[in-house]
Amino acid sequence: MRYLFGPVRASYAESHLRQARQAGDCLCFNVEPGGDLQIGLNDRWEDVRARLPAEVQLDAIVLALDYTAIPRAIWTQPAPIVGLASDWDLLWHHYRRQLRRCDLVLTGAAGAARMRQDGIDHVQAVNLAGCPRRIAESSEAETARDIDILFVGNLNMNVQRARLPWLARLARLGRKFRVAIHTAVAEDEYPKLLRRARIVFNRSRQQ
Repeated sequence: MRYLFGPVRASYAESHLRQARQAGDCLCFNVEPGGDLQIGLNDRWEDVRARLPAEVQLDAIVLALDYTAIPRAIWTQPAPIVGLASDWDLLWHHYRRQLRRCDLVLTGAAGAARMRQDGIDHVQAVNLAGCPRRIAESSEAETARDIDILFVGNLNMNVQRARLPWLARLARLGRKFRVAIHTAVAEDEYPKLLRRARIVFNRSRQQ
């Protein structure tokens, strides 16, 4: 199966889709330069097709729908469209029209149930929160586990209100344990923190 995946940055393509790209199964696109293919928001599909190798016949288009605009050419091409709808609870109004234009929608279990209530039946529940390649295949040497319990994530109460009481409980454990709570951590610092922790805690909105 050959598919076009995007819009995603080159760093995401390298971290999450390297194996599929190396096998020739996947091409990644973005509206900005970088990656395998650039597709402008107002490009026509005929122009995009001319940029693809002649031997490439696409079996599907996989769209990362969150926090981005989809080039209009994608909606006019003939291959089936699979939409990845993460953060559905934050982006519901942004998604509603797009999801109906997809042939298949993949989202979390709670999101799939809500979409079916709204008449979007072509949805399946999956786990969209995979581990980045830079962490799963890290060759960094082990370091001292000097953090007993670690949290790294968003602390914005407008987005993660239900998370904050859990973090308050976690902070109180600091009386007995070495607890670290971090937000806005740089991409290269995140795996370093994970290697220092004995326990990593997270509370997702999708639970």
